[in-house]
Amino acid sequence: MGNDVPCRGLLDIINDPRYSTRTRFLEGSVLVDADLNRADITRSVCTFIMCDKAQTERSFEEDKTNIMRAINIKKFVNAVTAGGEAKLVISCLRVRTGIVVFALWRGS
Repeated sequence: MGNDVPCRGLLDIINDPRYSTRTRFLEGSVLVDADLNRADITRSVCTFIMCDKAQTERSFEEDKTNIMRAINIKKFVNAVTAGGEAKLVISCLRVRTGIVVFALWRGS
């Protein structure tokens, strides 16, 4: 889900016959509950949060934004499903961010 048209690389993955029947890209924001409802996120097997590799100069901000997206998805799924868990895969630009996120969520 995003506000912009996905890059060519992401479109190639989404349209790949191995994934096209199980993967969708929707216009919207994961920070808006109505968009998460429209995406039917509570029935998602797994949600991928991909980083923008073009944001290398702003890697900290990109990672921070993706963490905020992940937290919102987890909170939404938990609230709507009365304690359900959202399975997420988060792509981070900075290795340290990924290590911290893994350590925090492993303990939750």
